[in-house]
Amino acid sequence: MMTEGDFIGVWQHAYDNHNEIRRSNSCRCLGCRERFAPSEICRWIVTSKGDRKIFEGNPVGKRDLAKHASAFCPYCDEQYVIGDASGYPLNDAAFIAQVFSVGPRIFFDGSHH
Repeated sequence: MMTEGDFIGVWQHAYDNHNEIRRSNSCRCLGCRERFAPSEICRWIVTSKGDRKIFEGNPVGKRDLAKHASAFCPYCDEQYVIGDASGYPLNDAAFIAQVFSVGPRIFFDGSHH
């Protein structure tokens, strides 16, 4: 059984995740549960010095942007994407169902982000 800390750890991988996704072979959205290749991601949110901007395309090569870029899911357009380089079992249906059932509320309650 996963603890609250375990769930928070999973959801943390949905943020500032450009470098991790770049190292991944596949991704999964924790919102809609779709699987997809990292190359399908074409929309990112970039947070830098308190500013948040949407970036269309891939921020590779823009080191200052890539460091703080978070992917949007190409299917549901939510910012709940993690890559398999995270080490989490993205092919495990039970794991994904459990993370999905808790939802982002455990992370977005304001005390962990």
